[in-house]
Amino acid sequence: VFYCKLLEEANRGSFPAEMVNKIFSNISSINAFHSKFLLPELEKRMQEWETTPRIGDILQKLAPFLKMYGEYVKGFDNAVELVKNMTERVPQFKSVTEEIQVI
Repeated sequence: VFYCKLLEEANRGSFPAEMVNKIFSNISSINAFHSKFLLPELEKRMQEWETTPRIGDILQKLAPFLKMYGEYVKGFDNAVELVKNMTERVPQFKSVTEEIQVI
């Protein structure tokens, strides 16, 4: 929600879209991985839980893709600092983030 709303506002010219992409790093890739691969595998396994009560094999199979979390975590501190700076300097950024938090 934050990514989409902030990108929408950035596309209106309130602030650079590059800032939004720096804040959220590779979150789109992580979301795609979750929705297309990890979640379906886990949901399928939950339906088979009586006969196959484990998830380690799923995580092992998908382990190479889990490396994308490292990139996200590596940039987290910088992203938090960027959010702080943008909130202080750009009223539209602050307005959008506050509006979302109320929802």
